[in-house]
Amino acid sequence: MRQIDTAGNTGPAASRSWTVDATAPVAPAITVGPAALTNLTSASFSFTGEAAASFECSLDGAAFTSCASPKPYSGLAEGAHTFQVRQVDTAGNTGPASNRAWTVDSTPPGTVIDAAPSDPSTADVGFDFSSPDGGVAFECELDGGGFSVCSSPASYAGLASGPHTFDVRAIDSAGNVDPTPASFTWSVS
Repeated sequence: MRQIDTAGNTGPAASRSWTVDATAPVAPAITVGPAALTNLTSASFSFTGEAAASFECSLDGAAFTSCASPKPYSGLAEGAHTFQVRQVDTAGNTGPASNRAWTVDSTPPGTVIDAAPSDPSTADVGFDFSSPDGGVAFECELDGGGFSVCSSPASYAGLASGPHTFDVRAIDSAGNVDPTPASFTWSVS
């Protein structure tokens, strides 16, 4: 564009260039987030995307709001959660969201001794135990010697005379440990 005045003089041309960008950015990559099952009531997400794009995040279906990486959350309730993040490029195009689902389980399992020695005065004893919660592992401890992985039934032979204590605790797949192990005390004579 240029001007010509009433005397016929032509001025220099003025120009303006622009770029039309109607292409939405791709879904961002979520690079860090919680495990699919966790006992933590907090989570942090890291994500990457297109250069100069901004991000919008949503937790559990809430409205998308502006966010930055890393995006932390705390005070999460037990149960299933979903995190979403999407990009908005410099032209204002909004891309699709990336999703990460996980479950918070912070409730410890219980542990039950189902069968203890019928004659606990002998040096050879066995214990059957279980948990009302499914999908657990167990750790056993004899006489305060430290917990180690075990399975039911657990047997001990050749125990010395005197008092003994067997403790067993369940650990669920989220990593929660029974804070009150099941316990049985007896004395070998």
